[in-house]
Amino acid sequence: MPVMDGYEACKAVRDAENEGQQRTSIIALTANAMASDEQKCLLAGMDAFLTKPINQDYMVQIILQNSTSQLSPKVPTNGKVHEVLSMGVVKNGFSHPPDAEVMVM
Repeated sequence: MPVMDGYEACKAVRDAENEGQQRTSIIALTANAMASDEQKCLLAGMDAFLTKPINQDYMVQIILQNSTSQLSPKVPTNGKVHEVLSMGVVKNGFSHPPDAEVMVM
């Protein structure tokens, strides 16, 4: 990014949240797959860490883990299977059929 890198962008988002905005899920996506890279992202305030090449099933799980609590306070995140029908990005953007289920761990 020309103005700031992902770490600086994450810090800017987290600083804005301290000013009263709702919490935003931030998931790192990088080709850097070292454990130290993951640690650096998490210490910067990111919620999760994904590496390239993308494992679509794992990516969907991570997105659901980091977004279900924002979608509805009634949605459990304790390992139960959730229907993905209401998530258009999953239904229309990935190879899962519309009636696919994803395990949230």
